[in-house]
Formats: sequence, C-alpha cells, structure tokens
Amino acid sequence: MIERFADKNKSRQWAIGRNVPVIPGTSVITSLNELHDEVKKIGFPVLIKSSLGGGGKGIRKAQNQYELEQEFNTVQQEATASFGESPIYLEKELANPQHIEVQVIGNNAGIQILGDRNCSIQIHRQKVVEESPALLPAKQRRELYRLVHLLLDNSGYQNLATVEFLYSQKQFYFLEMNTRLQVEHGVTELTTQVDIVQDQIKIASGEAIEFCLNEVQNHAIEVRINALTPGNLEILCFPTGVRIDTGVQEGDRLLSFYDPLIAKMLVTGETREDAVFNLERALSKVEIRGVATNIDQIQQLLNSKVFQSGSYDIHTFQEIIEEEQK
Repeated sequence: MIERFADKNKSRQWAIGRNVPVIPGTSVITSLNELHDEVKKIGFPVLIKSSLGGGGKGIRKAQNQYELEQEFNTVQQEATASFGESPIYLEKELANPQHIEVQVIGNNAGIQILGDRNCSIQIHRQKVVEESPALLPAKQRRELYRLVHLLLDNSGYQNLATVEFLYSQKQFYFLEMNTRLQVEHGVTELTTQVDIVQDQIKIASGEAIEFCLNEVQNHAIEVRINALTPGNLEILCFPTGVRIDTGVQEGDRLLSFYDPLIAKMLVTGETREDAVFNLERALSKVEIRGVATNIDQIQQLLNSKVFQSGSYDIHTFQEIIEEEQK
C-alpha cells in the first residue's frame, strides 16, 4: 500500500487512471530541457515538487523563468537531503485553494469514510490549524466522498489513510494520499467518537472491524503549538478540560534540528462558533516560558474576520502574519 500510494507521482498516476481530477501538472521531470518544455504547457506560476516530499519540504514555487531552474535545483537538493534521491514533477498553482482532506479506513469490508477536515491554515505549507468537519455545502461533500470511493473502492486498501484534495473554484483536485495516521487525526476522533489509533492496530492484526457512524453532532478544532526559537522549557502549563497531545515536559531542551511541535490542543463545541470560543479561552490559559511560540499568531488568526467566517484558504495565515509585521 505504501509503495502504491505514498509516492506522490505514483498516486497521482493512480488517480488519473481512476478518473479522479488531479491538479494540472506533469509526470517525472528528467532534464532541464524537459522542465522548460513542460512549463510552457502549464504556464506560471508552478510548484516544483518532490515525489517523496512531505511536511512542507520538497516544494518550491516558481513565478518566472528566472526562478524556475534555481528553485528546481533547490528542490532537488532539499529532497535528497531529507528523503534521499527523489523524482521531481510540476503542478500548476491553483487560485486561492482550500486544503480539504478525508479520513478513510480500509478493512475487509471495504472503504469507510470517517469524515473530512479543513487543513488550510498553514505557514510555509505546514499545517497549523485543522478543523472537522470542513465547511462544505452538502452537494460538494457528496462529490468529495464520491471521488474518494472512485479512488479507493476495489483497490484492496487496508489501513488508515488520508486522501488530500485542493478545492478551488468549486472543483476538487486530488493532491496526495497518506498511508498512515495523520498529526490531525484527533479532530476526527472527537467528531466521530471512533478511536482510529486503536482501529489501525486491529486492522494490522487482521481483526475485522465494523462502524456504526452517526451524523456529526459537534465541531472540533486542533491547533499546533510550535516553538519559534530553540531553548529550555522552563514553564509548560495547559488548561484542563481540553485534549492536549504532547511529548515534552518542563526542563526539556528544544533544538532547531527537529520539528518545532510542542503540543496539539484540541477543543470541541456544539457549533463551530462554540468551538472557536472554547479554543480562544483555552489558548489564553496556556503558559509556556523559555521559548517563543506561535500562540500570539494563532490568537490573531482566531480574531480575524476571514477565519471566523470560515472563508480562509491556504494563503490566509501567511498573509495575516505578514500584515502584522508591516
């Protein structure tokens, strides 16, 4: 399953073969001549992507011919350092897309969809805030789920999976598929009441599992509290009554060589407005000393009209931060 789906270029070709819309782009680029030929067909701006990339690494944007070769070489170097030798391909950059993903679990009974998430709040293409369910009209959600079934039905898939799409101008485009548990899996657990970590273990052991999912009755939001500077965690205090996933403690030294995640904070509410209110209140009670964090940035986001309306896209968070820095 990993061999088939974890390679972005291979999963892209799989989607094309199953008539699932993909972002306009190319297959693997093997030379600079081919790079220039293909970009003429797609047009600028383009994203240069490592087929084995992830976590925001192995992706660069080129807006003109001057940037094209420079960013292509950068992606090759970054991908080799992070993932080993990796094929490179191009995708057209879509206009103001949202990053929508679907949680799937496959077992002997076939593919079961456990819900969807909006993961568009990102900085440097790394997710910071995720919420479930995504704010989609019923018609668009039905189309989204139809595409997931088109992609995976009768494929023999057995494991957790996250199928990721970009949603632009009322069209879903397949982005990639992760053949594993996602960092943001907790928001799906909080909206479905399904322990998907436990179910992944059951499936791996060959145990058949069945679901009886009810319509989602609440809304869940997760924020990733990240360190912005290295240092020693002197104080680490979280509020009670919310879900905190963390692996660090007071006295730990956070280094710049590793992922900056300190903790995930997850809240729920009967409505999205309730969840946002509960998140704002919980964040105000977090106390972290010894390192700078992104809490102020997240609070600024939560107070913005574009977030409160739910009309944000993958560029929104970066734009808010840059506007504040002016």
